Amino acid sequence: MERKIRPDTAKIIGKSSRFWIICAILIIGILCSTVLGAWAHGKIQKTSGQLGKLNPQLEQIKMDYQMAQQNLEELENVVNSSQEYQQKMQEIQQQFYQLIPQIDQKAQENPNVKVAYLTFDDGPSGTYTPQFLEVLKEHHILATFFVVGNQVEQHPEIVQQIQQQGHTIANHSYSHDFNKVYSNPTAFINDIEQANNAIEQACGQRAKIIRFPGGSATAKGQFPAIKELLNQKGYTYVDWNASCGDGRSGYTGDQLYQNTVNSIHGNNRVTILMHDRSQATLDALPKIISYLEENQYLILPLTPDQQMVQQKK
Repeated sequence: MERKIRPDTAKIIGKSSRFWIICAILIIGILCSTVLGAWAHGKIQKTSGQLGKLNPQLEQIKMDYQMAQQNLEELENVVNSSQEYQQKMQEIQQQFYQLIPQIDQKAQENPNVKVAYLTFDDGPSGTYTPQFLEVLKEHHILATFFVVGNQVEQHPEIVQQIQQQGHTIANHSYSHDFNKVYSNPTAFINDIEQANNAIEQACGQRAKIIRFPGGSATAKGQFPAIKELLNQKGYTYVDWNASCGDGRSGYTGDQLYQNTVNSIHGNNRVTILMHDRSQATLDALPKIISYLEENQYLILPLTPDQQMVQQKK
């Protein structure tokens, strides 16, 4: 026989079920909150620990950045000071060069004023020219380098070094090929211009002084036409009236030194021909400088505005 549930009893059972369901939901919510809270707390502690470890690194990065900024500012100051120094040195050098024609004129008028011009042809040499520059620097001497264009293209950094040390850069043709440059006057001037283009490419300046390959006498009958072209282009040329004789091989440094002394023979205004391409000349150079200084010669670089030693007029 089936037992029937009274209506009021069913209502009580329904309310009791809903009560327990709500209690279960609350208990689950409390447990979830506890678990999530613990997880979040652990996460925060872990993150704080990581930040704690990261903070010293961040501080170091900040310090490195500040140091880099300071170094950059110091470097900028050094660069600015260097530029100012270079500018000041250029001004002093220009003033010095402006005095040379006056000194040279005095030497022509007064035999007691002695002037010597050291000139070096056929460079630059990758092997020897830097060593010549070092000797000149040690003795505080400025000279004149008659460079050859095809050598300039091979060693532009040495041309820059010559310029930076304050020496005069002069033009000794591009090819130094006698058959080519003396084939006709136009060929000569074209070769000179080509050399000047190479010089300008290397150091940013064009040479105003030239030396004929072999000297102006080598031009022979073409000399008047070549001279006219040089004048039109604003060039001046120079030969020499003393030489160490190193155009020929086989000499020792002592012999080249003696050749120089003999060729000066008491002249108070000398332009000395040498070549910066041999060990013998390098060995002779300090002795030649000492001889000139002991004999009261002012050793100067050539400038375009002075009167030059010239074999042909």
